[in-house]
Amino acid sequence: MISPNIATLIFQIINFLILTAILARFLFRPVLRFLQERSSKIEEQLDKAKKVEQEAQAFKEKHEQELLNIRKEIQQAKERMEEETRRAHSEIVEKARAEARQERERLREELELERERAKTSLQEEITNTAISLAGEIIKRFIDEKMHRRFVEEFASYLGELNEDQLREGMGRAATSATVYSVIPLPAEDKWKIRDGLLGITRRDIELRFAEDSSLIGGIKIELGDKVIDGSIQAQLRMIQDELGKETV
Repeated sequence: MISPNIATLIFQIINFLILTAILARFLFRPVLRFLQERSSKIEEQLDKAKKVEQEAQAFKEKHEQELLNIRKEIQQAKERMEEETRRAHSEIVEKARAEARQERERLREELELERERAKTSLQEEITNTAISLAGEIIKRFIDEKMHRRFVEEFASYLGELNEDQLREGMGRAATSATVYSVIPLPAEDKWKIRDGLLGITRRDIELRFAEDSSLIGGIKIELGDKVIDGSIQAQLRMIQDELGKETV
């Protein structure tokens, strides 16, 4: 026979099992299903949150990379600008230096040219003055006797000329000539000149005699287009021309 305490214990166990079965059927399963559904939703939300976080991280990384690229582009643009600025500055400086060198060279050439012009002008002026003074000095020392000697030397010079030399540039139509001298020529000297021309031209030429003090001394004859100049003025002019060539 079962004692009352054991019977009560068994009854309580049976009741507990029945209650557990009831709770398991009507309460635990819905709660468990609810918890499972809640757990699934939480996991889904966690997945979504993780995905959002990943997308946010990817966006952040992309944004940071874009910012990094922008910074690089800005830095590169800055470096290019600085390089272009340095190059432009160097080109401007070099151009300015080249222009300065050219200007200095131009000024130097102009100065040298001006110096040469001044030198040439001064030498010409000195030469002209010297020739003029020489002519004036020679005039003072030439007397009638020396003029007569100049005429004799000129007549001898005519005798040394040949027909071809005389006709060079005068043509065959020259039938007259003008004889210039510083002082009037005596008849004897006129005949000497006439004979000298006649011996060359082989024909009688009409002579006209004139005075020209600028000759300083000696004789000058104009025969057609030909000029036979044996004057001191011509000699001084030749000396002046030679001196002028030496100064060039």
